[in-house]
Amino acid sequence: MIFLKNVSLQFDQKVILNNVDFKVNQGDRVAIIGESGCGKSTLLKLILGFLQPNNGDVLYNGVSISSMTTSELRSMRMKVGMLFQSAALFDSMTVGENVAFSWCENQGEDYDKVSDKVNEVLEMVDMAGYADDMPASLSGGQRKRIGLARTIAMSPDVILYDEPTTGLDPILSTSIENLIVKLSKEFGITTIMVSHQKSTILRTVDTIYMMNDANLIYAGTPLTIEKSDNELVRNFMSGGL
Repeated sequence: MIFLKNVSLQFDQKVILNNVDFKVNQGDRVAIIGESGCGKSTLLKLILGFLQPNNGDVLYNGVSISSMTTSELRSMRMKVGMLFQSAALFDSMTVGENVAFSWCENQGEDYDKVSDKVNEVLEMVDMAGYADDMPASLSGGQRKRIGLARTIAMSPDVILYDEPTTGLDPILSTSIENLIVKLSKEFGITTIMVSHQKSTILRTVDTIYMMNDANLIYAGTPLTIEKSDNELVRNFMSGGL
């Protein structure tokens, strides 16, 4: 599915990733934790091909992303969805137009022809009836749901989550967490998540890695991580979160 092979990346003299190996199979649910600025979100950008490593390779289904043509890269990105931290909705578009954006932009569909599909996707994220609303009228949790609806509209194989519950109250966080798990279990969507939220990490994934000193280390599972042999991991879970 996704394989980072001996990947290194640096900006000027700052080393972000140093010979990182990271493999995620279809259906896996993985979280990446670590202090702010350690390279977690950068890793997501490498997976999407927004950045290229200085050394090593990033593979999607066995194909090097750096060797893909523009057309191949676009097709890959339609199968690897991204939920941004801010949801990144288009404020000038209605909720329905936001959800339909990929269909209209990438497949040349008219909004009227995909409105039924839009309603189906909105129902999946418990936002039925909001198609004509504007993003400015939505709460933070609702915006996250619409961002997720737009992400799943193209039936991705993988969803990358960048801090999906940051800034949400516990009730809204739990709602988003339940939705992430539901999408993974019901549709087999692979989950790769960057998060600082302890509850989100423990409730949504099966495997947890930690970024530290430009390296990616295995941290454990939700059942084992808080008793990890690695003091750095234990301290992060007890205090850093």
